[in-house]
Amino acid sequence: MGTVVVPETQSYISDKPIQELETHGFHSVPLNDNHIIKTEEVIERENKVSQNPLKEKLAELKNLQKEVKQEENKLSEKIQGQLHNFVKQSPQAKVQEQNNQQEQSQEEDNGLHM
Repeated sequence: MGTVVVPETQSYISDKPIQELETHGFHSVPLNDNHIIKTEEVIERENKVSQNPLKEKLAELKNLQKEVKQEENKLSEKIQGQLHNFVKQSPQAKVQEQNNQQEQSQEEDNGLHM
């Protein structure tokens, strides 16, 4: 009779301990009902394996969200600047600026005559 080694779970199927496998971190599971036995160590290892990629993906998503927010802010500032320049260059803005200058000039003239 031989021994079946299961590297994915670091276990081997045997009713008797095999020291060489034990020193390499493997543990034995019984010949009967070995398909339903999971040690706490195996369950913990499986959970770590399944959670690590999810944690990495979550970190990647958070970084991407931060980058997107930074780009949104840059674009918003750029659009605001362009809008401000556009409004300043519009015919209505130019007329308003001229009116403001005329009013200011009249106020200065009125101040000198008093």
